[in-house]
Amino acid sequence: DIYRELALENVRGSVVGYDTWKQTARRYREQLAERGVTGFKDRTGRMWNMRTYTEMVARTTTMEAHLQGTANRLVEQGHDLIKVSTHRGACEKCVPWQGKILSITGKTEGYPTLEEAKAAGLFHPRCRHAYGLYIDLDKEIEELEAEERAVKDKYKDVPSITPQDFDQEIYDRIKASKHPGNLMLQPEYEEIFLKKGFSREEIETVKKILSDYGGVAEQQKKAMETIAAEIKNDSRIGKLLRATSDLEEAAVEVWQSGLENRIQKSLKDAKEDWDLFGQAEGFSKDYSDFSEVETAIRMRLEKEASLVVYRKGDLGRPIESWTADPLGADIGGGHRLTYDHAMTLSDMHERGYNILGGTCRMMGAPGEMEITFINFDKCLGR
Repeated sequence: DIYRELALENVRGSVVGYDTWKQTARRYREQLAERGVTGFKDRTGRMWNMRTYTEMVARTTTMEAHLQGTANRLVEQGHDLIKVSTHRGACEKCVPWQGKILSITGKTEGYPTLEEAKAAGLFHPRCRHAYGLYIDLDKEIEELEAEERAVKDKYKDVPSITPQDFDQEIYDRIKASKHPGNLMLQPEYEEIFLKKGFSREEIETVKKILSDYGGVAEQQKKAMETIAAEIKNDSRIGKLLRATSDLEEAAVEVWQSGLENRIQKSLKDAKEDWDLFGQAEGFSKDYSDFSEVETAIRMRLEKEASLVVYRKGDLGRPIESWTADPLGADIGGGHRLTYDHAMTLSDMHERGYNILGGTCRMMGAPGEMEITFINFDKCLGR
């Protein structure tokens, strides 16, 4: 049919490399419009907006061509095993296949085949998964990953803690020191405690996890106050904290700039659809005033892009990243942070948290921002 014919004709450029999939989608959409095609109904009876449909076809067909080319080259070179990529937020059809080893031809016993994975739903339209060559050297890495998972499983029942303020965060990290993410910090706490005259018995008391997370043992309170005093008495740290507000303002400015760029891009795309088909995505043809479309798009993106930040880090350790994913984010090598840890920049300021230095960059999803920080110890020149 005309959809398939034009799709195959247009995708060649993106496969060869002289076109992006977005350029392919636009050309495909324009050619359909020239032939009077302004919509697409799939087998389930669902009507597709032409921008959404052509971009889906361009991305999916391009990915299929690249994957098939990869498989062909590997087989030609005598390889048969491939490993499927892993992504956060994968759909239920793809999750069972993430990280799996597959046989391209089915000749290697003990592995599911590539065709079986496809039949089960992997590499569906808009699927982000890909695959690459799998060799035996990967076994060593997998063994290390298995050991890491075993440690995390051992401590999976350690309750998550929502930080309340700066001092409470320090105390909470001491309190949950049996968690694998905090084992590295124990030598640092010990050094401070010993210098301040704590006994070994007192140090061990500090390290124990409390059965009641609402209570504060006297020794732990003393330890927390000691560390807080160390911070306040260090003039170099004070200089860093005084620079916090400038960095916060810069981060917000970058975020707002990125949001405006996304709004302008969405408006441009909607205007192109309006010119081609007399309609924009999500709006019927009888919409005569494009300014109403513009207002609706701006309101939707601003709502999606409400800034939420996640904090990962400890005193003397890097604060690795923040992200605006309300469902939780994989940060710092597998530490799962949930919405309980979410704070806006103003929340951080009110609670006494401080950005200690680093850089920030916009990410792909609406409202998503990652800020990666330099090591606290290096900031202090230690």
